[in-house]
Amino acid sequence: MDVINQPWDGLGMRMGDYIIRLLSQEKPRFDNFRACVAFAKASGLLRLAPALQSFIARGGRVEIVIGVDEGITTKQALEMVLKYSTVAFVFNNPLTTFHPKVYLFDMERKAIAFIGSSNLTTGGLFTNYEANIGIELNLNVSKDQEVYERILRIFSNVSDLTTGNAKRLDKSLVDELLRIRKIADETKRTIKRSSTKQKRIGELQLFPRSPVPPAPPIASYLVGFIPKIELVGDYESNQEAVKAIQSWKTYIMILGIRDTRQQKGYSRDVYIPIAARDFNQDFWGWPEKFSPGITPTVGNYQERRISMLVRPVTGLTQVIEDVRLYYYNIKHEFRLNCGHLVEGAKPGDLLVIQKSPIETLFRGLAYEFEATVIPPTYPSYHTFEKECAHQINRSIKRWGYL
Repeated sequence: MDVINQPWDGLGMRMGDYIIRLLSQEKPRFDNFRACVAFAKASGLLRLAPALQSFIARGGRVEIVIGVDEGITTKQALEMVLKYSTVAFVFNNPLTTFHPKVYLFDMERKAIAFIGSSNLTTGGLFTNYEANIGIELNLNVSKDQEVYERILRIFSNVSDLTTGNAKRLDKSLVDELLRIRKIADETKRTIKRSSTKQKRIGELQLFPRSPVPPAPPIASYLVGFIPKIELVGDYESNQEAVKAIQSWKTYIMILGIRDTRQQKGYSRDVYIPIAARDFNQDFWGWPEKFSPGITPTVGNYQERRISMLVRPVTGLTQVIEDVRLYYYNIKHEFRLNCGHLVEGAKPGDLLVIQKSPIETLFRGLAYEFEATVIPPTYPSYHTFEKECAHQINRSIKRWGYL
């Protein structure tokens, strides 16, 4: 038995990671994959699509049952299910809510079942806080065989066409569900952009925005299937839809002594390794978005101003700041200047910087980056720390990207 503690356990240990790994497994190779979930979105199916396609090509059978309550499941998700399953069903009972989350792999004399809270969405599979139990069953053992048969009964119940609550999924059913508004159209999910030009605000939040490992990227040949979302309308109710489709990029670094000390007369800088900058120049906008600095100093420097939502280690206060990135040619140093970010930080704390692929809002204000400092005592510390694969000489500093 295994417990999936998402996202605390980190990359490779989330519900979606398990599904992709078992779909791709060659030895032993499973014969069937079944999924029964309350909700599905294109973003979740797109990330499973290559593994599902490969599984079916090798002779595997894929059966998926999806609920259509609350208008959460989308037209695009059901179209992806039609494309990447062997047989699929929709289940609905207007008197109550269809809310199971069950995944089952089986082959001769062996099965693995997952039961918990994860839907077929990017959040459910990768980025939400979810809890699932994984059970490996030896079908030569009578008790395990009995459990397996009871799980199979779930799938036979929710795909029983004689009840009228289950219907075989096809294109005409997708169209009808959209017509009667049982499912959503992701291209109609809309977002309101803020018109304010204000760039700085301090807010005391009851719950802070804490970073989580991002979802894996969508395969390049599937990018054309990503629904285009109009940037008008209500923002808050649709923010998750956009984030789920376009993953955030993440830079992580263990802070060193020089990053956390305060020299009298100087503002605090975080020193980003040149190797880290050059490893992913697009993340920082280097060098295209940098311009020569105009403030007199020793030597030349290139700088860029970015809007960043900052959460220091000292408390829940989150502030949108106009932050300076700059490169000193003479010292060969790449720095992030933000004293508020490293306020109270200590060597060994973890810096997590996330970059949004779109303009994001916080209390009506737009920003491009989020930055958080995480001490070793926080549960999420080890989730990110183990991804810092690159060491800087013999210092405690290490860095990596997700």
